[in-house]
Amino acid sequence: MSYDTLSLLTEIWRYALPTSTFYNLPDEKKEKLLNAIKAEFTRVTYNKISINKIIKAAEISRGSFYQYFEDKDDMLSYIMLGYQKGVFELAKQSLINSNGDIFQMFLDIYHFAIDFVMEERTNNFLKNVFADTRINTGLFTKRSKEEVLNNLTEQFLPFANLDLLDLQSKKDLPNLVELLAATTRDAIAETFIDFDESERSKTDYYIKIDLLKRGLSRHKF
Repeated sequence: MSYDTLSLLTEIWRYALPTSTFYNLPDEKKEKLLNAIKAEFTRVTYNKISINKIIKAAEISRGSFYQYFEDKDDMLSYIMLGYQKGVFELAKQSLINSNGDIFQMFLDIYHFAIDFVMEERTNNFLKNVFADTRINTGLFTKRSKEEVLNNLTEQFLPFANLDLLDLQSKKDLPNLVELLAATTRDAIAETFIDFDESERSKTDYYIKIDLLKRGLSRHKF
């Protein structure tokens, strides 16, 4: 696939980076460690992750692990960080193709995520990450919600067509982005957690997006 699709959720959780020591590792050792981390996430849910199993599989010492990552939260953040760039490019391209329609942008992100779920539904890594309620509720957020939303808005603002929106105050746009991001995040997470209910989740999502679009569109339906 050209893009991965979890960065929308990641942006709402936590931003962290491994140390320079990690980046200075030879590519072979770095890949071995990352594969060990992903294998452990595939094996168990987040709260049951074993650092001991990771360092054993990666053939490194515990001390070395903590030279690379502050803790397992930091480790997860780096793994998820790898998904970020793609979805932002997808979002920007959606805005370009739709004449700056923010609602369509989030619909495209959602559709892409669902396709990803269908292809990766047997991959327990994704399921185990989303199964942890603390992650889904944003326990790991370092930055304030306002800072995160400002970042999202700044990323998309140059490509968004604000003439399509009935904005009446400066807070309308970030509030709209917050509502759309939360609604899309929850719908994607529901599909990861319970694929059998994906059709119901999809219908509910469409209804919510339609309600928001009718309320905030400059040209009323």
